[in-house]
Amino acid sequence: MDVHSASGLYCGFGRLIPNLLILMPDSVASRLVILLVDDDPSSIQFLADALKNDYQLKIARSGERALEIIAENALPDLILLDVLMPGIGGYETCRQLKRNKRTQNIPVIFITGKNSTEDEELGFSLGAVDYITKPYSTKILTRRIKTHIELKQHRDQLEQLVAQRTKALNNSLKNLARRNKVKQDFLNTISHELRTPINGIQGCLQLLEYSRDNFFENIEAAQQSTADLLLIVENILVFSELQSEALCLNRGRFNLATLVNELAREYAKRAMVKGLQFYYQHNPDTEVQVTGDQYHIRLAIAALLNNACKFTSIGNIDFDVSRVRTADNETIFRFEVADTGIGISPIHQKRIFRTLNEIEEDQLAEGSTHMPSQGMGIGLAVASTLTELMGGTIDVTSQFGQGSRFSIELPLSLAAVSKQVTDVSELNKAQGQRILIVEDNPVNQMIAGRFLEKLGYQVATAGNGQEAIEILKNKPFSAVLMDCQMPVMDGFQATKKIRQLNSAMNIPIIALTANAMSDGKQQCLAAGMNDYIAKPVKPGELEYCLQKWLG
Repeated sequence: MDVHSASGLYCGFGRLIPNLLILMPDSVASRLVILLVDDDPSSIQFLADALKNDYQLKIARSGERALEIIAENALPDLILLDVLMPGIGGYETCRQLKRNKRTQNIPVIFITGKNSTEDEELGFSLGAVDYITKPYSTKILTRRIKTHIELKQHRDQLEQLVAQRTKALNNSLKNLARRNKVKQDFLNTISHELRTPINGIQGCLQLLEYSRDNFFENIEAAQQSTADLLLIVENILVFSELQSEALCLNRGRFNLATLVNELAREYAKRAMVKGLQFYYQHNPDTEVQVTGDQYHIRLAIAALLNNACKFTSIGNIDFDVSRVRTADNETIFRFEVADTGIGISPIHQKRIFRTLNEIEEDQLAEGSTHMPSQGMGIGLAVASTLTELMGGTIDVTSQFGQGSRFSIELPLSLAAVSKQVTDVSELNKAQGQRILIVEDNPVNQMIAGRFLEKLGYQVATAGNGQEAIEILKNKPFSAVLMDCQMPVMDGFQATKKIRQLNSAMNIPIIALTANAMSDGKQQCLAAGMNDYIAKPVKPGELEYCLQKWLG
């Protein structure tokens, strides 16, 4: 029997050969290590015979030598410790082991002839995991050793797992703090972006209060600021829907030329304010009725035009729309915006269409928490994602310092030419027709009412859905403009009840609501409304919609 010992080798012949080193087979060297501390050769022999097949043994014949072995070598998996030994006894050896952070978690089992209750209590109080008195059963001893080693292994694994989880949690908390910083900066940027056009609107109105000088200039500036504010709000709403994967596309028929011409007029004014030349030549190919998501198409193109205006200080902006080709029963239209602005470096061209999550990841990787220096930094990301959702492509070519060229290609289905005349001013049959405005906000009541009166309609108002039902029971109306969110009874409930009235079950009900989310239209149509207009309302849009249902 060979027992490996740092202080010698016990050969089984009643004598200890000091300082003998033995090369052990891998099958033995890989076993769990038990340090046996005892000065009695017969006890060492007995324990070695019991444990040699399952464990690798190291032997020390005194407490001092045991501490030296532990200090010089890897830690044992368990220590069997006698109490009475020359020099440092077992109790003191255990006490020193438990004071040392390196060794305090090694399981210690006392094996001794001292069997008094006081001795056993002292052993446990010093940190031992077990206290076995002689004589003892070999089977019980080996079972206890195995149990305590398994407990130690489970504890080590648990501590390792806790350490890993704690580290991961700390890293998550750090990343969360940095993400919150990014989001807070983003909210601060939104606040700044919103307050800028609000200041323009408020300032122009105050100037008009003071004086009628520069009247039209102030009105135009207020309208421009209003358009800026609306674009910011629309981008935020659409971006939120894209982030939560809740955006719904609403396909409908519209005149492409009307959409493009409106954008050209709006951004030509913006360019003129900055002293820029804006070039747009009407293309007859756009004089078609197409089927697509007009609202989101407009938003994507507006993002390109807005980007060009924002980053161009000298020179010109070119806007071009053309019919590229026909594929799979759809016509591909190309919307192109070129500018002479600051341009984009090659490395940044790969990043300009990023989402906020990708912006966050880049900033976390770079150790930065600053949002883009101009704007919210989401316009092009919104345009890119919307274009992809609508089956199109977006592209950019740019040379730093010389300008950029952005393009969107979208597949649109050509719709049958409407029999309705698109110039609704020629169709004005409003005289004598009564419109019921259901709106709880007095300002919105006033605005809608005056729009309608200028178009020749007679107007009545109701402050909530319940009032509207009572009015419709007693008076006939040609159409209802219905807000959705109101006290007492909202527009959805009111519409369902109106459809149950014999006198109004077929009346056109048009949603006039601030709910501009992409699923807002479906909610209104599902409730029984005929059409949907999102606030802020444009007079031309309202006129066209009424003529569509009443003309």
